[in-house]
Amino acid sequence: MSHDALPATVDVAVIGGGIWGAATAEALRRHHGASVAVLERRALSAATTSHGAALMPRARSTACLRAMVRETYACIAHFEAALGEGLGLHRNGALHVGVSDGTKAALRAQVEAARTEGDHVDWLDADAARAKVSWLTADPAWSFAFFPQDGFVDPYLLGSAYARAARAAGAGIHQGVTVTGLARAGDRVTGVETDRGAIACGAVVCAAGPWSGLVGLWAGARLPLAPVRSHYWITAPDEARFPRDQAMVFAPDGRFYSRPEVGGLLYGFRDRVCVAADPRVYPPDPRGFAFGHDDAGWDSLAEGLELFRPFWDGLGSEPVAHYISAASAYTPDGQFVIGPWPGIEGFIAVTGCSGAGIATSGGVGRAAAALAVGAEAPWDLSAFRPDRFGAVDPVDPAFLRRCADARANKRSG
Repeated sequence: MSHDALPATVDVAVIGGGIWGAATAEALRRHHGASVAVLERRALSAATTSHGAALMPRARSTACLRAMVRETYACIAHFEAALGEGLGLHRNGALHVGVSDGTKAALRAQVEAARTEGDHVDWLDADAARAKVSWLTADPAWSFAFFPQDGFVDPYLLGSAYARAARAAGAGIHQGVTVTGLARAGDRVTGVETDRGAIACGAVVCAAGPWSGLVGLWAGARLPLAPVRSHYWITAPDEARFPRDQAMVFAPDGRFYSRPEVGGLLYGFRDRVCVAADPRVYPPDPRGFAFGHDDAGWDSLAEGLELFRPFWDGLGSEPVAHYISAASAYTPDGQFVIGPWPGIEGFIAVTGCSGAGIATSGGVGRAAAALAVGAEAPWDLSAFRPDRFGAVDPVDPAFLRRCADARANKRSG
């Protein structure tokens, strides 16, 4: 962990060295030439990024989200060429399954939009779907759309790539630095205060993930997000059943997603009951944190397996080798928080990933960098306005419940 001297002043200070903070720093250097310091209290991408399932489907509900995902794929190609190494991108393709009329209609709209924007998508029959995923119970009445260019990535490698590219371009990447407050002059944020000294800056980017609500309070911004449990399971290795080149699966009617993982199957469910934590008690190192409801995940697993039974009755017989639980920063509508808070200059929030942080990281970083230097964002970010819910209380139990419910009710990206 580096302990190099902090700069006295930079154009932009980024609070948080997870994937969105690192992506913002990289975009600030590559697209704007701004001086930047990333401030991370622990290690880069260690708190929430590295716990992500890191699926990167292009099938998204809006043009902005689709563009952000494409930007991430472009960043990966750029980094692999620049760094001369792979980043663990597995282009296995994504199989989307529609059972209900509503899901089928949404899938048709996503396929039409993807094709209009230049992506290749195939409609498959049930036999072709089973050829992609042998364990799937593929009913001929269901709809199957296959995105062959989609993949999943190692989230830690990608987060590290953003940071290494930013550092190589001249950004300061500072680990082991705890931000303790913000400096203000009237309605303008003018710098950050840390346990290793102060840094003056023209803008502060809050990319503190589940803790962003607390950082926002320092600036007077009531950011609408909470740490909500996101968890998944990994089976014991069985490469005959779960080959490493098997397609990802997205089945909204079963509230299910999956991808291969080291010879086993990584899978997760959208819980009927989701759990949020008070950001004041969610620890910097989330390993072993107890959310206070079904902390071993067995109740959630049993409920998910029952709902998933029509897609494959055998999943419940597969031994579970690993259970991964951490927090994602969720908002009440499941949309990001990107932008300034009205009346506070020099403060940009980039948070509320709502379970899509890895896939959209390239686009989010590029958008945040533009806002931080006063440039026009490349996409319409109006849906992500930090003040769209008014002045919320980010530690109020009722508000935390709203954010948890957003994960429970989420159907698509």
